[in-house]
Amino acid sequence: MSYIRSIKQVSFYSARYIWPFIILLFVGLFSPLVGFPLVDVVYGAEITRVDVRIDNEELIVSTSVLFDETFINEAKNGIQKEIIFYIDLFRVWKSWPDEYVIGNRIERRITGDVIKGEYILTSFDRNRKIIVERRFKSFESMIKGMSEIRSLPLINIKAVDAGEYYVRVTVESRLRRLPPVVGYLLFFIPEKEFSISKDSPLFKLGPK
Repeated sequence: MSYIRSIKQVSFYSARYIWPFIILLFVGLFSPLVGFPLVDVVYGAEITRVDVRIDNEELIVSTSVLFDETFINEAKNGIQKEIIFYIDLFRVWKSWPDEYVIGNRIERRITGDVIKGEYILTSFDRNRKIIVERRFKSFESMIKGMSEIRSLPLINIKAVDAGEYYVRVTVESRLRRLPPVVGYLLFFIPEKEFSISKDSPLFKLGPK
């Protein structure tokens, strides 16, 4: 009986410690195929501006982001890239946390068409519906189109109370989505390449 119990204990511990080895082996074999290297890749980006203006009683926001060399090179080599702009309006309170008023979400995705030798830039709204799809022969023009949001109407200023406000822009770069089973096994891989934010200068809305 003690011999059988020992065999069961060995089998239990063997099964317990073999799974981490199997997962690491799986990552080593398949991570290059799904686009995730074993070594860490550091991405960086910078929001260069958050401009706010009022035009015909609409609050208009323009912004742009500067990608780093790693991001640019991967996109140039055909790796699909996906970034999301969050444009949010906040009201400032002296004795309370800043109040979220309204926001918008715009998603940009780029893919390369090797056969036609062109790049496809697709923009989605907050409901993931396609707003516009553009095709570029120039990589530089495509990156410029991906990195900028021009003259986005955010809210009619008549709909807000008098007070002090600012616009916060957050830009996130998402990694390529994995199949559910692979994503479960590679749970330790981050979902974002980067996430950065920048606030506009304070401005006043409402009756003067």
